[in-house]
Amino acid sequence: MAVRVHTGLPQHHAATRPIPSKENPRKQPNNPVVATQPAGVAQRPQVNRNAVLSSSGDSPLSNLKNPRAMESLNTQKHRGTVEKLLHSYGFIESDAQNENHLFFHYSQVVGDVNSLQTGDLVEFAMSYDYRSDRWLAVSVTKLETALTVSKEQFTGIVLIKAANQENFKSCLDRSGRISYEQSGETFYIPYSNIDLAEDKNPSSAPNEKNKVTFYIATNKKTGHMWATCVKKADVPSFSQGVVCSLKENFGFIERADVVREIFFHYSEYANNIAELVLGDDVQFNIQTRNNKEVATNISKLPEGTVVFEDVSTEKKRGTIAKVIKATRKHAEPLAGAIKYEKQDESGSSTEIPYSERDISGEFTLFVGDIVDFQIAKDRRDGLIHATNVTLCDESFKLSKEKRDKGVVSSVKESYGFLQILSDTSSTGVGDAQLFFHFNELYESTNTPVVVGDEIEFTIAYDPGNKSKPIAIRIRKLAKGSIRHEQSVSSQTYTGSVVQEPAVRTKKGSNLTSETGLIQYSVNGRDATVVYMVKDADLRYGDKVSFNLCETKRSSESGGRKAVNIKLLSRLGTRQGFVCSLKENFGFIETVSLDEEVFFHYTCYDGNVGELTIGSLVEYHMACRGGSRMSAENVKLVPKSKGYIEVQAPILSGKVSRIINSNPSNEKGDYCGLITVESNKPGESAVTYPFGIISLCNKRCPPDGTQVEFQVAQVSGQVDRAINVMVVKDVVNGKVDSIRGPTGFLEIENREKKVYFRLSDIQDNSTLHVGDSVQCVVVTDSNTSRTSALCVRKIKASTSFSNTEIETSERPQRLKVKVKSQNTTSEGPKVVLIRNPVGPPTNEEARKSTGFAPRVHRQSVGKALVA
Repeated sequence: MAVRVHTGLPQHHAATRPIPSKENPRKQPNNPVVATQPAGVAQRPQVNRNAVLSSSGDSPLSNLKNPRAMESLNTQKHRGTVEKLLHSYGFIESDAQNENHLFFHYSQVVGDVNSLQTGDLVEFAMSYDYRSDRWLAVSVTKLETALTVSKEQFTGIVLIKAANQENFKSCLDRSGRISYEQSGETFYIPYSNIDLAEDKNPSSAPNEKNKVTFYIATNKKTGHMWATCVKKADVPSFSQGVVCSLKENFGFIERADVVREIFFHYSEYANNIAELVLGDDVQFNIQTRNNKEVATNISKLPEGTVVFEDVSTEKKRGTIAKVIKATRKHAEPLAGAIKYEKQDESGSSTEIPYSERDISGEFTLFVGDIVDFQIAKDRRDGLIHATNVTLCDESFKLSKEKRDKGVVSSVKESYGFLQILSDTSSTGVGDAQLFFHFNELYESTNTPVVVGDEIEFTIAYDPGNKSKPIAIRIRKLAKGSIRHEQSVSSQTYTGSVVQEPAVRTKKGSNLTSETGLIQYSVNGRDATVVYMVKDADLRYGDKVSFNLCETKRSSESGGRKAVNIKLLSRLGTRQGFVCSLKENFGFIETVSLDEEVFFHYTCYDGNVGELTIGSLVEYHMACRGGSRMSAENVKLVPKSKGYIEVQAPILSGKVSRIINSNPSNEKGDYCGLITVESNKPGESAVTYPFGIISLCNKRCPPDGTQVEFQVAQVSGQVDRAINVMVVKDVVNGKVDSIRGPTGFLEIENREKKVYFRLSDIQDNSTLHVGDSVQCVVVTDSNTSRTSALCVRKIKASTSFSNTEIETSERPQRLKVKVKSQNTTSEGPKVVLIRNPVGPPTNEEARKSTGFAPRVHRQSVGKALVA
């Protein structure tokens, strides 16, 4: 922290300026403070000074009536500042050379003596009193105010205690020192016992290291500054409260002394802020910053230390007369009301208010509900209200509220879903999964809600969505409380798992969904049925046998689930080829060419960078919590296993079906087909499937395209076409332009230029503008766009020959028109007679051409030093 010592100067003055005195009377700049009396400054008692003038007491000025004293009256005018005002006299700080501090009596004041204040600039004459042997001020006239006092009150620490001076003159020397901080800097300011705000008694003056408050007084004439109205600072007492809100780096505390919250910053907490949680009892000091109260010096208290209200031990029963509306802001702090009967002779009924905090939970209350509660009285304002409000089961019997029963089917962080098991035909909900929130549990229990819990509830509709049913006013039931008739079919069904239960979010946490789906066939029609995760641990694609369990209800559909599940077979590891790689996911083409499977890079076991288009991988299928299947546990298959067996002969055929890579397209199967017509009469044509990996350029040719290919087997699957290449009439062309990954060719006997991709260039050769090429021109049947495939370089352009470099003429559209030069202008002309060339590499050739020998940097540096 920067320390600046100014001994009484304002902040913007130099830190080393001394206090003005007789030895150093240098004036200082005026302090820009307001000349108003600050709040809290001890006021000088108002004295009727006119009455003092007529008093006949013995006064030091009585000798002025002596002719000898009158002769010494000095008619010269002087100026000074009122330093002190007492009961009937005062002192003036003068600029005269004979005396700095002059005594004057109120009888010598010209004008209204009550208008004279400390620090006023006055004009006076001087007279010498022979009896007291000192100079006196007479004919005192007020000129203007010279003393200003700051509005702001400062806080500091006494470094040097003011000495107990015997006379007033020594008091004005101000030997005490106070240090204070402002804007990150430390300042020092003088004071004396006459600047004390209270009784001026030296015995009650603040001692060293005492904390004091003061105002800064400034003499506008001399610029001298000192502390005034100095008094001991009040020792802050600790307040108590409860943490009621925690934000990012601040929070709020509910005070125990008043019904109010107070702000605090995390930096004011002495220990680790992570230890502080909502509901902790704390103690703190209160300070005012920017005209707002804040809590400082916060420390934690033992639990139960802070008590806001006194709660009666007697429980009362009443009915809800007014519910709290679900609004963000309430006009009243106690918006609800409970009606109950007084237990006295009158037996009259009365209402008592309650708030949201007084409810033992956050469950829904209706008007007319029977509740139990206790009466509490707030210690801060004496307000009486109801607290510990709980809902009674008797309320449902009297109101004949429709109650349903069900089983918890899935659990999230603060909510879940339940399966209805009772008759709900009157509500029209049926067998749908019903949403509920944990706050609607109106009976406190130490055990959390888990999957399989039996509960009782009321069906209502979400206030935010009137068409969405939800469960409210929930009560947990004992195991086996729900009884319903069930029938298990004798017929055994077979099916496959098409959806697994959702995975656990964290280790040891509950399942987010505990039901899966099994697809089976009934009378030639596909159907699905749910199964419970507790009944079987199944995976996607598992073949199972099961029986149907149906719950008998009044509704037509009833509840069905699969029971007695037995695993028949489980799909092993699948294989496929990586056919697409995106930013953080990709697709795998199955070996059987029946689909493309999505996979995320997080499901790959290894470094994703080693995957390329065409890599053979192993994986498992999964479908968790949705209808989209994906690959998990993806692993790269080593090339040494040799799954691909290629047959050498090259066959020719036509594309009879293109690849259907869009899952939503139901026109046919995924794989494309190539048909090979037989040359022998009576033999039918042979078809070979192909996929994205089968194509040489990974671009699917349109229907009817003539292609050449080879036949291969992958992992013992059916024969498939690989190395598929489009067969077209080869044409000659010339590279017209290349722009990034694409370019255009000028084809013989074609007016329009043909588009091509650099990825279609064969033999990894590099093309330049003007190179002669051969290619195959195809037309897309969907877009009617013509493009070139199988581009092969046959002759390089002479512009890029290694033996000769020729500069081709720039196109007319790129030529720059050069302004004609004025040949008639006089002056020397420069003619280029030889193009510049680089320096030779060897020293002999360098000397013959006139180039100076190469000078190394080190030798140059030494020469400069020399």
